[in-house]
Amino acid sequence: MSIPLPQLDDRRWSDLVEQGRALIPLVAPAWTDHNASDPGITLMELLASVAETDLYRLNRFTDAQKRRLLALMDIRCAPPRPATLVSELRIAAGPSPVVLPAGTEFDGMRLDATAAPLRTTAPVEVVDAALRAVQRKDAAGFQNLTAAWSRQEPFAAFGDDPAVGAECQIGFDRALPAGRWSQVFVCIEGDQARLSERARLAEEAPIDAPLVHHGARLVWEYFADDGAAGRWLPLEVDDGTRSFSLNGALRLRPGAAMKASVLGRVAQPQCWVRARLVDGAFDAAPRLRRLLLNGVQLEQSTPVWTSWPIAPGTVVTGGPITPGQGAALRLTLQQGRVVALSVDASGEAPVFTVLAYTAASATDPGLLAVDGTLAGTGSGEPSQRLTLAQRPVVKASLRLFTVEDGHPRAWTRVDDFSASSRSDAHFTLDPTSGEVVGGDGERGRVLPRGCQMVAFHAWTRPAPAVARIDGLSDSPRNRVFLPDAGAIGRIAAGVPIVLEDAAPAETLAHALGRAIEQREARLRAVTREDFEALALATPGLRVARAIALPNFCPGLACVNAPGMVTVIVLPFLPLGRPFPSRGVLDRVAARLERRRVLGTRVVVAGPGYLEVAVRARVQALDGIDRQRLATEVSAALDGFFDPVSGGPDAAGWPLGRDVYRAEVMQVIDQTPGVDHVIALELIAEGCAPSCGNVCLRPDWLVAAGRHNIEVA
Repeated sequence: MSIPLPQLDDRRWSDLVEQGRALIPLVAPAWTDHNASDPGITLMELLASVAETDLYRLNRFTDAQKRRLLALMDIRCAPPRPATLVSELRIAAGPSPVVLPAGTEFDGMRLDATAAPLRTTAPVEVVDAALRAVQRKDAAGFQNLTAAWSRQEPFAAFGDDPAVGAECQIGFDRALPAGRWSQVFVCIEGDQARLSERARLAEEAPIDAPLVHHGARLVWEYFADDGAAGRWLPLEVDDGTRSFSLNGALRLRPGAAMKASVLGRVAQPQCWVRARLVDGAFDAAPRLRRLLLNGVQLEQSTPVWTSWPIAPGTVVTGGPITPGQGAALRLTLQQGRVVALSVDASGEAPVFTVLAYTAASATDPGLLAVDGTLAGTGSGEPSQRLTLAQRPVVKASLRLFTVEDGHPRAWTRVDDFSASSRSDAHFTLDPTSGEVVGGDGERGRVLPRGCQMVAFHAWTRPAPAVARIDGLSDSPRNRVFLPDAGAIGRIAAGVPIVLEDAAPAETLAHALGRAIEQREARLRAVTREDFEALALATPGLRVARAIALPNFCPGLACVNAPGMVTVIVLPFLPLGRPFPSRGVLDRVAARLERRRVLGTRVVVAGPGYLEVAVRARVQALDGIDRQRLATEVSAALDGFFDPVSGGPDAAGWPLGRDVYRAEVMQVIDQTPGVDHVIALELIAEGCAPSCGNVCLRPDWLVAAGRHNIEVA
């Protein structure tokens, strides 16, 4: 709940005067003249007026002050966020593969029929092939998943309960190029596969290391042409999916030629690659939504660029200017034309990426096109405001430079000028309006008079959503940076899939709401509920349950252990007896270690299991299939004993809770088709059949055994 803000301006001038007059007999009994003509009363009325003004100002809490207080909590209004999409590319005509570097621009169309510029976030090689088949191989044999994949239905890549040796095989209609990278983008089912989860993993990681799955280890192979029947060979893979746990790209590079063959339940010959689970275990079965060959991740933004004519007779000094390369340029503009241009060999000038260049002759003008733009000219006034022409601005992309007396100066973006000194080249930015504000000379440096400000940034338009992608953009950047400019017009794009929606700039009211949520969030492990909530929210894990046992030490169930907390963690797998892998235990322990109270010892462990089987004789209703009823009763008992979804409340069997005979009888009696229970016995692991209850240790759960149900 939120804390109500007090009303500080709650007294008027007359109230203050009367309050002061009422105190006179207590503090100055000799003062008897309380009329308005008394000089003391006049001074009291004057002070009351000053106090009323101070109370009014004290009650005025500005938005700027709210933002500053939020910054102390490390909460800032989020800037506009461009949409992140993925689309499947294909070669409409021409040679293969087609190399697209990072930053390649695409033309898109929004729902309101306006243009939507897009750009790639990573390089990709588009190959002339198609993904045609998906199948799984496990202990039960092959299962063709192609129909579910083509209907865009989620499917279990390694089965509902993956075991070591399970395979996910992907078939292509033709061989992937040997020695070249091909890309398959994988979309995973579930919220924990989103881009935000990848960011949480990066924040939690102690170092900037590649994302590796904590439990499962996959080996990738391709079916190679060995001149005979073919064989499986190791496949070089750059796995951006973290073993099918995050949305991302799989980059595949076969070392030799692939061989088309018929495998499993797919009748047509395919060129196969496979992922094989060789060690460890998953927390939950990976379920894939989409597999997109040539799938590329796109961001709904584009960098700004500017072109200027070069005045006739302008001579470039200092070195050549080559399109597609960066150059430290010093230039002078007059009436929108370049009248002086040189390449700075010292490297002090801002580095422009040259998109197009035509040298000027003595009579004809030239042309210079570069990334970036001129934001304006300094006036020397305090807190000068400049507005960028293309906005909203992608905040993280903005870089500003000024050219002062021929020398460049880099400026730094800050949230406010509270920590800025007179000499600090700082500025603030409103990403939505594109407004850049300089310092006032006391807090932050003033933009010098006559200096030119150069801005490098990308811009976006959060709404409406992108409806389609038309293909590669015929833009100056693509014409320069594409290895084959002829690819423009030869690459087609499929229907875009939204990975992360665009969002406008966050309002102050929403940021205040986040601050309230953060204040109520469990950031430290103090109470039992804190330990459980923090364990469940461990980034990168799929934890079904977490139970904290205070004053409990594993292995010493009968001993009270003050200052010790044992956290029992359950993933979703294996089915029936879920148990955490070493990686799960280590990650949860590391997360709790940084958040525990000093002096508390935390142990993270898996549960123990006691197998319990039921032997019962039941009377069926007339007309009921007895064999089917026995199966349904066994299934109901398995569900009741399930550690994840069983128990009296269907929230998982309570840790350490005994198995009561009466509850088991109720489960059997409630099974459709059962008239009544004739006899019932509980058989605990290692014990004789019993007509009583079954007791469990505090850190144990129930595992369903093999039931014996006789139907009369």
